Amino acid sequence: VDSKGRIALINGQAERIFGYAQSELRGRFVEMLVPQRYRARHQALREGFFGEPSAVRPMGAGRDLRGLRKDGVEVPIEIGLTRLIGDKDIFVVAAVTDISERQAAQDALRRTMEELENFAYTISHDLRAPLRAMQGYAHTVAARLSDCGDAETSGMLDRIESAATRMDRLIRDVLSYSAITRQPFSAESVSLDELVAHVIAVSPELQRAGVTIRGCLGRVMGQPSLLMQAVSNLLDNVVK
Repeated sequence: VDSKGRIALINGQAERIFGYAQSELRGRFVEMLVPQRYRARHQALREGFFGEPSAVRPMGAGRDLRGLRKDGVEVPIEIGLTRLIGDKDIFVVAAVTDISERQAAQDALRRTMEELENFAYTISHDLRAPLRAMQGYAHTVAARLSDCGDAETSGMLDRIESAATRMDRLIRDVLSYSAITRQPFSAESVSLDELVAHVIAVSPELQRAGVTIRGCLGRVMGQPSLLMQAVSNLLDNVVK
């Protein structure tokens, strides 16, 4: 594209993306390849780019760009720009990439993640309800048999209740991890001593096991919620 915004040269890839032959584009303003609602702003951006001392814009510079095909269909694109000084004029070389397939794949992945999230919460509700019933009935039966002196039966009921409790915690851990991984990651300075002490303080199982901290664990860079989940899982596994 020359300094006036006219298309000086295109290649076969541009023909395929926009649906025009070279003869239809050469000499025309580049704004014809931009959707109508963006054209006024695009012209100002183009003129500003020509005026930059070292004008270069890398591919995929964080903008949601659309190109306009000959048939009127808009296509998502990425554009890398480089200024080229010729003998008689200044040109901008635009490397255009059609990202329709990538965007479609990202949209499909996003939909899949949403479906998995809904599925996880549905499974959580459907699985935890019978588990709570198992816990409740096992506890009730164990209480009724407490005076019978049948230690073996009481022990089996305790194991049923304990297994249901572990299963319930596993389900909650999966959901908790799923929620944490969807959060934007931002690292900060975290005191491992305070974090581990908090994990122990809120866990009766770890307190009963007598977990203690020896020495100073220091500070690390990380996300507190992820570190807390990791430390909690490690300590739970050790106790088990």
